[in-house]
Amino acid sequence: PGFARAYYGLAFAWYLQGSYNYNPPIGSFEKALVWVEKAIELDANLGEAFAVRAMIRRDLQLDWNGAEEDFVKALELSPGSSRAHHWYGNFLGDLGRFKEAEAQLLQAKELAPISKQINLDIGVSLIDRLEYEKALDHLKMTVQMFPDFRGAHHLYLVTLFRRGYLNETLEEYKRFNKVSGQSDRASKLEDLFYEKGFFVASREFLKQFGDT
Repeated sequence: PGFARAYYGLAFAWYLQGSYNYNPPIGSFEKALVWVEKAIELDANLGEAFAVRAMIRRDLQLDWNGAEEDFVKALELSPGSSRAHHWYGNFLGDLGRFKEAEAQLLQAKELAPISKQINLDIGVSLIDRLEYEKALDHLKMTVQMFPDFRGAHHLYLVTLFRRGYLNETLEEYKRFNKVSGQSDRASKLEDLFYEKGFFVASREFLKQFGDT
């Protein structure tokens, strides 16, 4: 009962349950908050617990100032935590502080170079800063590193389309649907592209990805 990391683990698990909608978010975040407060009570030097509490403060309490205080504390205590750098980078990006966000995300990647989500979120950050060509270069590298990572294929595909790289979009659409187990859909779009032209094919593409 006195093991702070066990309570931190419970808090982290409940936070993820709510964040990914495996369970109702508010109830999950409330449970996570109880456990993370217990972890911090038992060990006030557990940096990653402060990172979890930062996310809960943001998502449950809408306390952005308090969340940032917890992120700063987390990194003071655990400067080698890729998760704390990653989450803080995303947090800063949400605030429009893009240069600071980039620094945190790159530090996270240095600490965890083969993290799929960190690499994906660097691509998101580049797009948020309107650095589309850099984003495409990074996302291309990411899908090469993680050829079965559907999320990276999805973002790369949509960004190619929005930038008007038509042939590249079609090739990436094939890869995306192969990863998704829907190769027949890619064949249909390719046929539509060659038979009816770009604009008809684009309308079909936007039916699938228009809200992305």
